[in-house]
This record gives sequence, C-alpha cells and structure tokens, in this order.
Amino acid sequence: MQNKIKKWRKSLALRIPKSFASKSKLKQDGLVDFSIDKERIVIALID
Repeated sequence: MQNKIKKWRKSLALRIPKSFASKSKLKQDGLVDFSIDKERIVIALID
C-alpha cells in the first residue's frame, strides 16, 4: 500500500489505515517504539 507523508505542525505525519491498525493491534493513545533499520522505519507496539 502506498501513502503520502503530510506536514503536521513542525513534524511529518503518516496516517495508518484502520485495517492496518486493527491487524497490528494499534490503538489511539497507545505507545509505540520507533527505530530505523537499514533505511526502513520500524514501528513496534509497546504492550
């Protein structure tokens, strides 16, 4: 799936489709960990 990165105030934002959020158990106000691995952004859910 392709998506566009948008500006949100002084940061960049990427909207996560509901289907992706549901499958990965992401929820509003949930905590995630961001990291970079070989030029890829990795987002991991913190339980």
